[in-house]
Amino acid sequence: MRKDVEPLAVTVRQASQMIGCSRSTVYELIADGRLEAFKLGAATRITVASIKALIANAPRKSAA
Repeated sequence: MRKDVEPLAVTVRQASQMIGCSRSTVYELIADGRLEAFKLGAATRITVASIKALIANAPRKSAA
């Protein structure tokens, strides 16, 4: 795969690194329906679009 092509889906480990949380939290976000995931054989993949949507819709802290 070319490096300049953004993946459509990533592994749970990659998703946790992108979000900055644990793998367990990624599985919780999947269970809550906040991340879209699918199985590819035995492996779970998370869509990059759902990761971006999670971050875009996350509550923001206001400057104090």
